[in-house]
Amino acid sequence: MRTELGCVGMRERSAIPKEFGLEFEAQQQTLMRTRLLWYLIVANVLNVFGILLSLFGVLAAETGLFNLLMQMDGQQVGQAQYDINRVTMWSSFLLSLPGVALYLWALKRVSGRPITREAGLRLVYWLIVAPAVIALLGSVLSAEIGGHLLGARESAEVFSRSIGLGGAITVFFSHFLACLFLPWRPRESVRPMLPLIALNALIALYTLWGDWVNYGAVVVISVVVMLPGTALCWLKHARFTKRFAEKQFRTAYGELRFELSAARQIHDAMFPEPVTDGPVRVTYRYEPMRQIGGDYVFVRSDKNAITVVLIDVTGHGVGAALTVNRLHGEVSRLLAEEPDIGPGDLLGGLNRYLHITLAKHSVYATAMCIRAELASETIRYANAGHPPAFLMRSGGKLEHLDSTTFLLGVCEGVDFQPNEQAIGFVPGDRLIAYTDGATEALNEDGRQLRVGGLESVVRGLDGSEDDWTQHIVDAVDAHRHGPAQDDTLVIQLLRMPESG
Repeated sequence: MRTELGCVGMRERSAIPKEFGLEFEAQQQTLMRTRLLWYLIVANVLNVFGILLSLFGVLAAETGLFNLLMQMDGQQVGQAQYDINRVTMWSSFLLSLPGVALYLWALKRVSGRPITREAGLRLVYWLIVAPAVIALLGSVLSAEIGGHLLGARESAEVFSRSIGLGGAITVFFSHFLACLFLPWRPRESVRPMLPLIALNALIALYTLWGDWVNYGAVVVISVVVMLPGTALCWLKHARFTKRFAEKQFRTAYGELRFELSAARQIHDAMFPEPVTDGPVRVTYRYEPMRQIGGDYVFVRSDKNAITVVLIDVTGHGVGAALTVNRLHGEVSRLLAEEPDIGPGDLLGGLNRYLHITLAKHSVYATAMCIRAELASETIRYANAGHPPAFLMRSGGKLEHLDSTTFLLGVCEGVDFQPNEQAIGFVPGDRLIAYTDGATEALNEDGRQLRVGGLESVVRGLDGSEDDWTQHIVDAVDAHRHGPAQDDTLVIQLLRMPESG
């Protein structure tokens, strides 16, 4: 059922639900622990290899091996160059020791106990920043010592090489290695680089004052070295997010299908069994637009009468089905408290319940209550905004049972008057009621079947058949083009002809 009453436009949100966000963070946390451990293992192996190389360089400088190699290459080697080689190798070795010690401590800390993602990010931040700061400041000191040994001009050249290029390369490999292993977000990968870029720019400003070309090159290189790692983090994070979203969608879709299947079983259990014997037979066919919907029929039979309640709730799907569940309980309560309650009073009770509980949420319903009384051979009915039912007489005459009051939930108290009606219902008569999913079915030209079209279908059916509901549903499906836009429910009450 569709209605414009109290409708409020709802915009779909693209934000990840809270439970998905928590799961995303939990997976990032697990991934951080694993990747951080592997990162520290690899970094320590590389650090040990670097220490060995630095130590070999120290031995080569102290033993004069570098000087010998340079002499074999035809270069002139003096005492100053010998001192520079020693300073360079010793500074490289000594400056690498704090970083090695820091990485070994970090490996012991991470492997010894669990660590949160936030703590892991802070740890990696300092693992990159602290050794790099020591290396950059130490390189300045090394360059100044080398400059003192070689002279001011050579000092600037040594510094330009060691800081402008060597420092940038050192920071690049440190940052890229972390980006290669860690599940960083792009902005997280940039954070440790910002203070290093600023420090390198200040050092270059101090040492290259006036040489703005080289200074600009140093600053550009400092920025460029972080781009490969940041790009790698962006690609990894985008891929992880995509895989996570796909997995969550598959999981959520599977859970939703299972829950809807269980809900369908519960929903279908509320529907009554057809009445297939006795003087009045009740049959129906129900085709929800989705797995569960907002159309419902209630049947209660006793020796003297049969009460049928047909309800069509606003909306579709789970929300409408939940409303049906509540109305089913209210109908059951009303009939349990007063088994002989008339259609008008029954609709009045449903209207009051819906107005108090659900109308504030813009939930309404149309309904038709029918009570077929055997002794008086009459039907008492009240119609709350529902499409007109068809009463096909045994002689072929067709009458309408039109709406007698407003749809349920719109008003309350004395403003809601059911206006219960009574009409004859003799052997051979047949009553057809339905929801608006049947009359609003659209053909390929966009035209609805409407009440007149459905009436033509009913008039054309064979009066000798006991059950017309399936034929009517088939005719609606034949008219409809494309998927259904609403739930469809068709009900038949047949007053069996007298035998003999």
